Amino acid sequence: MDYSDQCDITDHETATKILAACNSITKYFKASHICNSLLSESAKSLKIEGGGLKCFIKTRWTSMYEATYSFVRMRRALDEVVTNHPEEITNSTVKKYLKKQDFYDKVNTLAKLLRPIKNAILMLEGNQTNLADAFIQMVRLGYVIKKFNSSNLISLQQHAIQAFNKRWEEFDISLYLLAYFLHPGFRAEGLRSGTYSLITSAAGNIWKAMGNNSKSCEDLFLQMRQYKLKLVPYKEEFRNNDETPILWWLATDDTKNYLQQLALHILSVTPHSAGCER
Repeated sequence: MDYSDQCDITDHETATKILAACNSITKYFKASHICNSLLSESAKSLKIEGGGLKCFIKTRWTSMYEATYSFVRMRRALDEVVTNHPEEITNSTVKKYLKKQDFYDKVNTLAKLLRPIKNAILMLEGNQTNLADAFIQMVRLGYVIKKFNSSNLISLQQHAIQAFNKRWEEFDISLYLLAYFLHPGFRAEGLRSGTYSLITSAAGNIWKAMGNNSKSCEDLFLQMRQYKLKLVPYKEEFRNNDETPILWWLATDDTKNYLQQLALHILSVTPHSAGCER
């Protein structure tokens, strides 16, 4: 997942118009010394924290959420300026937007849709992120988009669902299911029973691609069953806050360490290019 994923989901006429309006209003206040001062004073008196209005900048993907949420956060301060000092807002378009409840409702809805996308991408760009994390975040994001209550932006929600489904179809789902299974904190928890055959098939294919024979593959499947049932030597609980999946597997001691080799191979894959992009 990256900025293009977020753009796919929000590349919709309504979202584009909302972001453009937010940018226009923000730039107006930043360019007007009087209006900016009034807004800052109002925010201070109302004890609003987190900074003022923010612009959406295409080269900074998190700014899409920051821009919309800044309006949600500064709503009361903006209302106070418009109510008490309407003559200072000389731009009629800006004034019209700030007086419309519908504008704030749409900005708030878009911010709520963008928040889980932003959180998912930030989480996935971590140094310790693995394919299992990517799978979990995609599932969570899909659930949020599907269940999202957007009565005032129904067409945007439908667009987001279609964009998500398109991205989901690009995934090699068997690989991500295998990574989810090999994560000691999950072990395929919550997956349907028929999914295990897909996981073992993926494991066998990857194991053979690593240069191993059919005999060792049978031993690998045996270890997978032992691991799934938390039998020795795979009975140790995973301490999510104190260790990583890699550390857990390195500490696992089996005579034939086939499953350990496979797990380290799969969970060592970095599912993003954030390092080189930085």
